[in-house]
Amino acid sequence: MSDKQVLSANCEFDAARRVIRGRQGETELSPLACRLLQALLRQPGSTVSREDLINELWAGNYLVGEPALNRLVSETRRAARDICDTPLIETVQKNGYRLITAAGPVPASPVHRPAPWGRIALALGAAIVLVVLIYLTLDSAMGVIWSMRTGY
Repeated sequence: MSDKQVLSANCEFDAARRVIRGRQGETELSPLACRLLQALLRQPGSTVSREDLINELWAGNYLVGEPALNRLVSETRRAARDICDTPLIETVQKNGYRLITAAGPVPASPVHRPAPWGRIALALGAAIVLVVLIYLTLDSAMGVIWSMRTGY
């Protein structure tokens, strides 16, 4: 992929300079916004899942979460709207985002989302640790109460 990409008839993205150039001039993008556009450009017109974008932009750190991704998409959309007078990123409900290319959006195709087994395993592990801690705490407390009642 070259450093300069035509996004629409009146909008160009220069990844090397992290700039969007259009009818209204040019604006510099944040490093993260630049990486977002690059991720979407690798699959122009195709939906990129939120999970894939979080994995790529924040190395899978789910503590960052979808609100940060939503803010980043809004920031990038605003920059494109101000400079190019055209929408660049389309939200695909409950799936993710896609870049609206010069040819226009590609019809939605079903997106396969992998099962969140990592999150489920983490939650299950945390629940087991919590139950064990509660059991040990109650067991110790009952032992103290028993020894106080019996004098042993």
